[in-house]
Amino acid sequence: MGQSLLDHYGKVLDAVEDKQNADVAYIDSAKAFDKCDHDVIAHKMRDKGITGKERRQKLQQRVGYALRHAGVAITVTSLTDFGAFIIGSTTVLPALRSFCIYSAIGIATLYVFQATFFVAWFTLDQARLEDKRNGLVWCYQHKDWTPNSCSQRDLCQTFFDKFYSRVVLMKPIKVLVMVVTAVMLGASIWGVTHLRQEFNPVWFLPQSSYLFHFLSRLLVYYPQIGERGTVYLGALNYSQEFHKIGELTTVMRENKYISSVDSWYHLMVDYTKKDIGQDIGETTLNDTFFREVLSSFLFSPMGSRFQTYFHFDGNLTVSQPTPPVTASKFDYSHKVLEGRDEQITAMDQVKQLVTDAGFSDFAAPLAMMYSSWETNKVIMVELVRNLCLAMVAVFVMTLVLIANLVTSCYVLLSVTITLINVMALMTWWDLTIDIITCINLVLCIGLCVDYSAHVALHFMQVKFSFIASYK
Repeated sequence: MGQSLLDHYGKVLDAVEDKQNADVAYIDSAKAFDKCDHDVIAHKMRDKGITGKERRQKLQQRVGYALRHAGVAITVTSLTDFGAFIIGSTTVLPALRSFCIYSAIGIATLYVFQATFFVAWFTLDQARLEDKRNGLVWCYQHKDWTPNSCSQRDLCQTFFDKFYSRVVLMKPIKVLVMVVTAVMLGASIWGVTHLRQEFNPVWFLPQSSYLFHFLSRLLVYYPQIGERGTVYLGALNYSQEFHKIGELTTVMRENKYISSVDSWYHLMVDYTKKDIGQDIGETTLNDTFFREVLSSFLFSPMGSRFQTYFHFDGNLTVSQPTPPVTASKFDYSHKVLEGRDEQITAMDQVKQLVTDAGFSDFAAPLAMMYSSWETNKVIMVELVRNLCLAMVAVFVMTLVLIANLVTSCYVLLSVTITLINVMALMTWWDLTIDIITCINLVLCIGLCVDYSAHVALHFMQVKFSFIASYK
């Protein structure tokens, strides 16, 4: 007699934890306690971080006990996420690498923040609550304050304890869950096999923008126009390598993925043949003679439009040989290409043709969509590599931190099935593998590890067998 309800409550919990009988006579208190199962109460207290004995300690000790329970779960999930994102930062894709580095640093910073700043302020606020001080004006102390009854009820915990756990542990429900999981996994594996890999920057343009409308109309009214590109040439020995430019132009026109080549080479050869009666094609020219012929061609009606295609080491003057050429270019157009494989093949062939020409200085083809096609070329390999390395990191980190092989395998299985389901949803939502979806898939690993590792770790820490009690 004379003890507080909290003291009485603690003694009951102590008896339950020590596996002793606890016989209590309640007088007119049925509404408060007739539906409270002892092991459920103990489980609920542990979910708040500390047990019955620990709740009667000083505040600082209680915070330490809470960190002892919660700190393990936070450490496991934080370090696992950190490791997965660090592995992802080794990719060659700049956007994905930047995201993974940013996420890894952010997770590490949040972990330190939670373990220091948050815990300090949480302790101060808990001291305020126990001292019955106002939340806004700490200097004001309430005299007859009691917690709101609604705030003391955890509806989510009640749902899982009283309903969900009872239902999900029934044998028919277990069988149903396994069957549904197997069916969904099979359907998801089929969906992953139909997942497309394609990246088009036009998809990221606002549909109300002028550029989006222009490109959309271009595809509607001029569907036969393929991707346009340009071959850029550096400071070659143009008089000696003039014939190489002609050979490159010829083989590009013969390529099945190129519809047209707008090169000044053939026009210059035709113009010179008509102007002075000399065929300069496929021959080695004198440097002075070449610059005289080039000047005459660039100021002719046929070649004046190509003046901007050249960059000279000096000013271009009428009736004077051109200054030394430091750079030049010519244009070409691809045929309409269907699909990722055809686009990559066309781009690689053009690059190979320019390389095989054997120019003495810089020479490279470039088109606006080549950056997208380059991404398509490496993104699949990089995605598979990053996901596999991240999965290995997840398994190793959980195995080291949780120290249980079976639990680590369950976490890995959960992450794997989740990734398969997400990738299948990408197929059914008509999404493709691109930079954005790659980032989301890496992020999916982090989220899934959080949930599965928390559940697995908490399951290992629970002392009471709720499965046996519910049976």
